[in-house]
Order: sequence, then C-alpha cells, then structure tokens
Amino acid sequence: MKKHFDLHRFYRLLRFEFYSNKWEYILLIPILIGALWMVLLLGMINAMGSTYHENNYIPIFIIGYLAAGIFFNTKSFGALKKRHSAITYLGLPASTFEKYFLHWFLRIFLFTLLYPFFFYASVNAFIPLFKSLAGLYVEYYNPKKGLPEIPVFHFELVQPKTGRFIGDFSAFFGAIFTLTVIQLGSIAFGKWNLLKTLLSVFILQVVIYYFIRFIGFLKGGIEDLRPNFYTDGLPDHITWQEVSLVVLMAMTLIISWLATYLKLKEREV
Repeated sequence: MKKHFDLHRFYRLLRFEFYSNKWEYILLIPILIGALWMVLLLGMINAMGSTYHENNYIPIFIIGYLAAGIFFNTKSFGALKKRHSAITYLGLPASTFEKYFLHWFLRIFLFTLLYPFFFYASVNAFIPLFKSLAGLYVEYYNPKKGLPEIPVFHFELVQPKTGRFIGDFSAFFGAIFTLTVIQLGSIAFGKWNLLKTLLSVFILQVVIYYFIRFIGFLKGGIEDLRPNFYTDGLPDHITWQEVSLVVLMAMTLIISWLATYLKLKEREV
C-alpha cells in the first residue's frame, strides 16, 4: 500500500506544490473575488430603483464555477509543460498515484467542495458594501432613484430541484466531468491544452450528433429514438433507464480519472 500512497510522502509533495505554484494559489482568490464583484456590480447597478432578483445568482454561480474550475484545472501538472521543471517533477520521491491524487484532490474535489462557501461569503460580503457606496451616490447625485432591493444568497438557490435522482446526479456529473476533461487535456496536450481540449470535445459532440442522426435514419427517422417511457408523466419509482444512465455516467467519470492517471504514468516511463 505504501508503495502507491504514503501520507508523509504526500504531505511533502503537497508542500512542493504550494511552494512551486505559490503565486497561483495566492492570487487565485482575490482574482476570483474581483471578477465576481465586478459581475455583481454591473447587475446591481442595472437594478437600481427596482429589485435584484435572487434567481440572478444562479447563472453567476454556475458560470463562475465552470470558468474558475476550467482555469484552475488548465494549470494541472504545470511542471510537465517545461523540460527543466518536468525533470525535477518526475524525479520527486512520490508515486504516480500520489502525484495524480494531489491534483485531483486540490483542483477537482477540494475546489468543488469549497466553491459554494467562497461564493456565499463573497456575495453576501459585497451586498452591504454595494449598498453603502450606492447609497452615497444616490444621496448626492440622484436622490430620486432609490437603492435596489437585494436579497442575500443562500445555498438552497443552487441545489438541484429536479425531484429525480437522475436529474440531481446529472448536475453533479456535468460539473465534475467538465473539470475532469480539462485536467485530462492539461496533461494529454501540454501547451495550448485548453484550446485543444475544447476542440476535441467539440469534435466528439459532432461525431455523436451525426452518429445519432445516422442511427435514426436507419430506424426510419430521428423521432424513433425519442424516449417514450415518460409520455404519461414521470413514474414515482426509479426506472431501469435512470439506473443505466447513472451507471454509465459513473463509469465515464472513472474511465476519465483512470485515463488521466495512466497518461501521467506514461510520462514517467
């Protein structure tokens, strides 16, 4: 077991990661806060004299998670992108699994776990700041225009409300799978990894789309492929189709994680 994972080795690897990329971690939070506050500022200014609806937080939360997560994961295994640092990184006294798990833990698991709390704290800290500054502006420059009503952000807003396990799991899968694909691309493509990864995903989607169209043509039309087991409404029990989709998505995630690990292992040979 210690051949693949040792807590002491992992801690030393973690220290090396923070030391090597300290500015990335130091600047990440203030950059994210600045970008988020700028988006909130524009939205709340447009709501002056009316109401800033709490549903406006939902797209900001989702887009913020994807944008920050994609940017953060393009930096995965950054030491491998330069020859000198790659030699140093590959020579570290740590197993391949420890090196892979470190980036998975920091950039996918921990980021996904902490992002909601970061968003909650940032938004609710900005609201009184905006009201104070906007209040001064209204008082001196436009007394007739009142401050907008701004509700606080709460976690229930971004909790999936599909009422079905498959819907909730799909939302979770989509978030994690996006970051996983970006992390896989960061080690598979090296330089310009984000552009190459997005291009690969686009090509894959085109292939899947035309494959479905082709199967539909063979079956007599694309309408034949449309699921008809929900035409009378959603059943109360979990269907085998939902179970199959959950298993398929879980297997896709595991295969993607394994592919990233194997690609890293290939670089060490």
